[in-house]
Parts: sequence; structure tokens; C-alpha cells
Amino acid sequence: MFVFFALSGFLITALAIDEVAAHGALDLKAFFQRRARRLLPALALFLSLWLLVDALFGHDPWMTTVPGGGRGGPKPFATAIEGVLAAAVYVLNWAVIEHAFTHYLAIAHLWSLSVEEQFYLAWAPLVALVLPRRRWLLVATGLFLAVASLAEVPLLWHHGHGSLRIYMGTDTRAAAFLLGGVAAVAWSYGDSRLLARRRSASVVFGLSAGLLLWVASPLAAPGSPLVPASALAAYLLTWIIATMASVGVVVASASLTTQLPARALGSAPLRYVGTRSYALYLWHYPWLTWLRGDGTLGILLALVLSFACAELSRRLVESSALHWIRIDRSRASHVPKHPARASTPPRTDLIVSSTPRPPGSS
Repeated sequence: MFVFFALSGFLITALAIDEVAAHGALDLKAFFQRRARRLLPALALFLSLWLLVDALFGHDPWMTTVPGGGRGGPKPFATAIEGVLAAAVYVLNWAVIEHAFTHYLAIAHLWSLSVEEQFYLAWAPLVALVLPRRRWLLVATGLFLAVASLAEVPLLWHHGHGSLRIYMGTDTRAAAFLLGGVAAVAWSYGDSRLLARRRSASVVFGLSAGLLLWVASPLAAPGSPLVPASALAAYLLTWIIATMASVGVVVASASLTTQLPARALGSAPLRYVGTRSYALYLWHYPWLTWLRGDGTLGILLALVLSFACAELSRRLVESSALHWIRIDRSRASHVPKHPARASTPPRTDLIVSSTPRPPGSS
């Protein structure tokens, strides 16, 4: 999730920078309308079908499988409705933190989508207000808030909040978004010249990816080599490293992407997966939850069904939504452009024309 959040902050902020460079301001209404049109149709389809399946089979053991805990027990339909409502209004992460559900739900993975939307409710207005005037102030504010977010982790732990509160909290997860956004500002305005060289970008990518693998390994457990014996110190250390390394992976990847041949970036398999990544995110978790108890065959079947559902989502709802988004952008392109500030010439050509967009991009 660290990499996903850093990538989201980087790319969404890059899109905002592109709009500010083109038109002199970020249209917040259009920004959120585009996100709603991109995210809500597929989410509504997913939640509706999942709720229908739960209504029909909610009491069957395979529907209530708990990851790592085997088959579950009967679950009241009211719990499923509560989960769908929390996901639909993007507060699922806080509902899970507060233990609002009496049973496990196979849509709990949507907590990350809730965190993302809550973050942009605050970050997008800040970008719209500050970026057209003082980009350095946006960078400074982003760095300050990121440090505050990281500092909150040990404070919450010290005051008795469990790892679930830290793991799913919008405030504690904000650092990855913020640092990704700050990196996008530096990148777009040509402030990250070091990564403009492929060798430097490759080194940063390798080191960052290695640190992420280390954090995910048993070597990062308390008492292991290079890790403090204290559980709090180890948790904080790995959290900070994962956050920083994720940003390093994202920025270095952006640099390497601009230098790779367009043929490789535009290959059919990559384009296929990229255009269906949001629907894959929605559908993979329920299928894996329901079927991975059947071993390797169940996991493979879950992946096949996830791609099938993603394809249906693309054809039934997402294509129409993307069509209207393209119309909106076409209309916006006819708005008279404002000249960029001479003191901070934008370098959005480094990102906007070459970086692939995430499924939730506005």
C-alpha cells in the first residue's frame, strides 16, 4: 500500500500541475467530477453485485472465509449493507478501525480507496490555493505535513492505539501521498536533475526496491540484525523506510519510464492490464477470499474470475464514464491558457506526456 499511495500522490499531483500550467488554476469542481465519473460507476457495479451475492449466499461458509483463519460462520445481511454504505461514502477505513462490523467482510480491501479519497479532499484544495502562487510553499507544507504524519505513528502507539489504527488511518497514511505529491512538484519543475540520468535513476530504484523487500521480510522483525529490539522502534523504523522507499521507487520509475522505448510502454499486455487495473483492484479480493481456501487451483481460478469481472466492468460502465471524461477534457482544452510564471517555468512535459495514468486519475 505504501507504493500505491506514493504513486497516487505523484500522478494525481502531476495532473493538477499540468492543469495549473495550462490554465493558471486548478478547477476543483471539474477535478472531483472527473474522479467521481472515473471511480463511482465501477464501484457501484461492484458493490451492487457483491451485495446481491451476499444476499443469496451470505450464510454459506465460503462467503464468510476469513483470510488466514479458515471458513467463517453465518453473517447477518445487515452487516453486508453496513459495509456497502461505508464503502460507498468512503469511510470504510474508519469503520474497520472502530470495529463497526460484527463479522468479516470480503470488501474490507476498499479501506485503501477510502483513505485515498479522504486525502484528496484536503490535498486538492491546498494545491489549488497554493501552487499557482508559491510552489515552494506547497513543497514546504507537504514536507511539514509528511513529517507530522510520520511523527504521529509513535505517538498513537505510545497512547495505546493498536496497529490497525495506524495501518488504516488517513492521517498516518498521508505521508506517502504527501511525499509523492512533493516529488511530483520537484519533478515537474525540473528540480530533480539527478534522476534525469538513467544510471542514477537505476541506482535509486534498486536501493528503494531492496529496502521495500527488506521491510517485508522477517529480517525487519524486532531484534533482527539492524532492527531495534523494541517493538515500537522497529515498527517506526520500518514504517519510515517503507514510506521513503516507496517514493524512491515511484520517482525513479518515472525517470526510467521516460527513457524506455515507447514500444515497450505501449505493449498490448501492459495497456490491457493498465486500463483494467481499477476494476481488478475492486474484484480480486473477494474472489481470492472466497477461493484461496481451495489451494493453488482456487487462487488461479480467482485470478481468472477477477480478470473476467474487470472486463465486464470495463465494457458495462467504465467505457461510458471515460467517454464523458474525455469530452470534459476536450472542452477544457479550448479554455484560453494563461502564461506560466516566468520565475518558475513548468516542466510538465517530463511527466504529463510520458507517465501512465492510474485508474483513479482525474
